[in-house]
Amino acid sequence: MKNLIMMSAVVIVCVFATFADSHEGVQLWEGGPYWATTNIGAEEPWDYGYYFWWGDTIGYKRENDAWVANDGSSANFSFKKVPTYLKTIGDLRNQGWIDANDCLTTEHDAAQAHWGGGWRLPTYREQSDLVANCTWIWTTTNGVKGYIVRGKGDYASKRIFLPAAGFGRETSLTWANTSGRYWSSSPVNTTGTARGITFASGEHTAGNSDNGRSDGFSVRPVRGFVTSVPSVLEDPGATITGDAEIGYTVKPSVESGAIEVSIPSGVDAEKVTIEVVPTIQQVVSHGAKIRVVKDGHDITPYLDIPESEGIQFIASATVKEKIVREVLDEANGAVVDLTPSMPSLITVPTRPGLTYTFSEGTMLKGMTQKAQKVGDGKAWAPEISVKGGTSAFYSIGVRK
Repeated sequence: MKNLIMMSAVVIVCVFATFADSHEGVQLWEGGPYWATTNIGAEEPWDYGYYFWWGDTIGYKRENDAWVANDGSSANFSFKKVPTYLKTIGDLRNQGWIDANDCLTTEHDAAQAHWGGGWRLPTYREQSDLVANCTWIWTTTNGVKGYIVRGKGDYASKRIFLPAAGFGRETSLTWANTSGRYWSSSPVNTTGTARGITFASGEHTAGNSDNGRSDGFSVRPVRGFVTSVPSVLEDPGATITGDAEIGYTVKPSVESGAIEVSIPSGVDAEKVTIEVVPTIQQVVSHGAKIRVVKDGHDITPYLDIPESEGIQFIASATVKEKIVREVLDEANGAVVDLTPSMPSLITVPTRPGLTYTFSEGTMLKGMTQKAQKVGDGKAWAPEISVKGGTSAFYSIGVRK
């Protein structure tokens, strides 16, 4: 019996780490952060604790069917049109809400404000890893529904409990004991939303873009071990190669749609390259370089890529006007002979990866595409079949 007692004590020591600030943390996978065992404002793991709008450091509790500020500053608060509401990523960055890595600054981090030390809101990547690296078990603890989140393998004895605390919306508490909502430190690159974990019985996800920043969510802090590898949000199939010294290359697993890269604290965005194909609609790079690759060729230098509010629109990119003009620009080496009986065209050296098309016809409005070539660095001489007669028209088109 003594041996059993000693073994049990050892397990408890492994599961919980008590920091100097007295809050306990649990590491649920190798290299991951320590997850707090309670929400901010909670005494026990099953207590709901305080609710925060995204960027809030005060926290609000539910008393007599009303929201009361933790610091007494408001006795009838409404989660509506808060200071981070309707702000773009650029606004948040310029006004000091988020840092260069687009995470809430220490000044606006509820975990740091309430617990201090090394406690902070988790990043979106850390929340995604919590979903991917752990086993989630819906249960009831002390009459409160929620998820036991348990590590796997060597970490199977380590666990935390996330109560289904619901969320605040305007003056109401919604879906308490049915659903849970937990903020991350990462905003979404659209007005008014931020990333977080959302769950209910049978479902749990990280990164939902429907999380309005005005809503009151729970906060479960983390400590230590900031993820040091960039990733593509909501794309677990993306590949990441390289390291912090030589730089990272990030390749999304998708070839269309919108992608956003996550660059954790400590990683130099200038050493991160996102490699995409021309059919990707848009990229939010957060300072990383973008490389557009087609048929193994980097065609980025040939493109004019429109950008707005930190979004680069890849599918809308056009080939630079100068390159299009050079194709049949005799000053740059093209050969154009329009002798009616034997016309010929020879382009300047084609750009590797760009697509060249030759069209011809007897009428300008009725031209037909006759040949196509992917640039290989050599000049192109398409065969001309429309010759002589009353008229003949030819064109070389260049696109990505």
